[in-house]
Amino acid sequence: MTVEVKDLTVAVKGKEILSNVSFSLVPGRITLFIGRSGSGKTTILRSLVGLTPISSGSISVVGDPPGFVFQQPELFPHMTVLDNCAHPQMIVKKLREREAKDKALDLLGMLELREYASSYPHQLSGGQRQRVAIARALALDMRTILFDEPTSALDPFSASKFLQIVLSLKEQGMTIAISTHDILFINQCLDRVYLVDKGQIIDAYDSLHDDPQANSFVKQYLSLQEGPTGSDE
Repeated sequence: MTVEVKDLTVAVKGKEILSNVSFSLVPGRITLFIGRSGSGKTTILRSLVGLTPISSGSISVVGDPPGFVFQQPELFPHMTVLDNCAHPQMIVKKLREREAKDKALDLLGMLELREYASSYPHQLSGGQRQRVAIARALALDMRTILFDEPTSALDPFSASKFLQIVLSLKEQGMTIAISTHDILFINQCLDRVYLVDKGQIIDAYDSLHDDPQANSFVKQYLSLQEGPTGSDE
């Protein structure tokens, strides 16, 4: 699935949060939106799925709507892990219960969560809950997934596991977009990186890995971290 965004502007209560933002998301590529807290990177992702209304500009989505994995994964607390992944299929895809559960179990196995199928969200770690949210999105056959600050509450092991999963999804030809302030992602993402500040994309780079010019990009980002923060929606 391809997403094309042109001159996207978002204003909340008269205050411009995003200003004339343009970019594209394409299959088989991981796109990062990196910036300090309050830069507008989360608003960019939220606008793609209608969680934040846009003021002007255009968003063109070819294919099914993207899935969205929140910073704190939104799971049904009264449902088991298995039902969290199966129930949405029964509602959205109109699958029978057995078919939905079989598909959910396959995905939980792929994400190393099958043994937790009967557990409830509160019994899982943050990284495990995040993987359940990914399994749920995949169960709905979503080919584009947006992640908002996915590693902010994860320990190093869980963050590494998340990165492995995302790279695996990329290899399957999925479209991935991630908002983050984690500078470590820059060295791991070999695709497209957008630097966001004060509601604008101020720089962009393809493949920062082993490129001497990447140092100036990273320095620019780090210098922004020293300035005052805004208020990301």
